[in-house]
Amino acid sequence: MDTEKTKSLDTGTAFHCRVLEPEEFSKRFIIAPEFNRRTSAGKEEEKTFLEECARTGITVLTAEEGRKIEFMYQSVMALTECIAGEVDQ
Repeated sequence: MDTEKTKSLDTGTAFHCRVLEPEEFSKRFIIAPEFNRRTSAGKEEEKTFLEECARTGITVLTAEEGRKIEFMYQSVMALTECIAGEVDQ
C-alpha cells in the first residue's frame, strides 16, 4: 500500500469535509496530540490513541495536516466572502 498516497487522500478528504460538511468534520477526523515517543509511556499513549481511533473509524491527522487544512479552509471562506461582496455591489 502506498502510504504517501493514502495520507494525501486522507488530507484531501478532510479538507473537502471541512469546507462542505463542517458539522461532520469532528465526527470523522481528529488532530493527533503530541506524544513523547522517547518514553515508554508516551509510546503506549500513542498506541492506545491510534487503536481507539481505528476502532471508531476516525481518521487521524497530524498537527501539520490540521494546520494546512485550516489555512486552506480560511482561504476558501475569505474568497467566498469577497465574491459575495462583489455580487452585492
